[in-house]
Amino acid sequence: MKKLITLLFVLVAIATTQAQNIPLTNGDCSTDAALTGVSPYVIPGFTVSDATAKLTVASCGVSNGSLRIVGATNGAKQGDIVVTTDKADISTFPNNQTYSFACTVKGTVGTLVGSINVNITAMDANGTAIPAATAFVGGTVTKLNPNTIIGTAVNYGANVKLVPTAGVAKLAFVLQVGKYVTSDLILDDFTLYCGSVPTVNVTPSTNLALSTEAGVASAESSFTLDGSALTSEVKVYGGASLEYSLASGAGFSQDTIKLAPAGDGSLASTTVYARIRAGVTSVPTASSVMANGQVKATIYNKTGGSKSVQFSGTITGFATTLPTVDSLTTSPLLAYHKNIKITANSLTADLLVSVGSKLEIATDSLFSSAQSSLILPSVGDTVYVRLKKGLPIGVTTDETTKLTITSTGFISKSIQFVGNSVLELAVNNVNSSNIKCFAANGNLYIQGIEMGKQIEIYNNVGQKVKSFNALDNAVIALPYKGIYVVKSDTFIQKVFLK
Repeated sequence: MKKLITLLFVLVAIATTQAQNIPLTNGDCSTDAALTGVSPYVIPGFTVSDATAKLTVASCGVSNGSLRIVGATNGAKQGDIVVTTDKADISTFPNNQTYSFACTVKGTVGTLVGSINVNITAMDANGTAIPAATAFVGGTVTKLNPNTIIGTAVNYGANVKLVPTAGVAKLAFVLQVGKYVTSDLILDDFTLYCGSVPTVNVTPSTNLALSTEAGVASAESSFTLDGSALTSEVKVYGGASLEYSLASGAGFSQDTIKLAPAGDGSLASTTVYARIRAGVTSVPTASSVMANGQVKATIYNKTGGSKSVQFSGTITGFATTLPTVDSLTTSPLLAYHKNIKITANSLTADLLVSVGSKLEIATDSLFSSAQSSLILPSVGDTVYVRLKKGLPIGVTTDETTKLTITSTGFISKSIQFVGNSVLELAVNNVNSSNIKCFAANGNLYIQGIEMGKQIEIYNNVGQKVKSFNALDNAVIALPYKGIYVVKSDTFIQKVFLK
């Protein structure tokens, strides 16, 4: 499991000048170099000390744009293995300035949980170390956040308040990593700046709730960020179940958002929208709280450090996708029904299916027990819905013709039916001239319907009594005499069987 931590050390002084880059030898790790010989190992930009011979030397060094520190076993303490940057010359900068040092440390093997210790060495123009008591105003370096944690609880950044005295001309940064070399450490992006403290502000950073049905993208939430004294872009990324956009309602993806500061280092207030992406479907219970890491956004800047926005993500149970709009037709004599197949997952309670006052539902196509609501098992079932017969003539599209499905831990779904109540006479006016339907000798005859087309036959109370695919010339025997309605696609005809 890869774990990324950014170490940020801010030396805070009284001036607020715009940040200026102070070159660090091989700070971008562009010059490859292998560790050779014995400890301490000196390569361009760095000195690596191994007090207890824990390093796998042949695997260590600078290559592919980073410094790799690898060991077969960890040291007993962090100071067993130390990485020291070459001395940075600050002699041309006033002592009452702010300095910002940053690098990234990535553990690429296993789970890395602990702290990386960092010390600062001050030197005079000759490179001689100056004791902290005389190197820094007040004689101390105050670490506002002394430990940087890596692993499941990521805490990016450590702030260091420092005012160097007039004699300080050089600074070196010492990273103690002895207890974590078996995690195959990758270090890169070593930078040092002088000037105002690079700052990234994020509001809010917690208490942002996202909830959705499994497999469906959630509604969006948002946070705002801005910055000052920045020398590189701000990135927004992370959270395997999240996707981001800079526009509300559109443009969401899992790609990293990159925001470039203005020439003066400022980043204007920017709103970032986030949501749970479609396709997140793992739901062990009726309503599952997602792991924090799945819905955690990271905001990273090389010198401004890293911050996070922790969402609370909830995935609820779901039913199969249903049409949101459909149509139904009825008359004083006959009502045509439709069947709705509902399948559900991850529900711990039954489904309640209810309809408006102009609809009725049943669990069988004959509507032997028409209801205004039904209880289905938590895995779902098939229900049949139709408009009631004898409704006033006209079209209805409102709550009286809506079907709704609800359950515990489930985002309700509904189907809005367009209900059309027509005169009975209309049944005889929709014949196709190519189709003939008539009764003779106690049987029903249908001719001219395309082979394979479905034919449905209803009795005079709207119950479907037969359903089959058309042959060349169909002869249908029916159990009772009386009025029947024959329907196939747009063909509808009423027939009296004597």
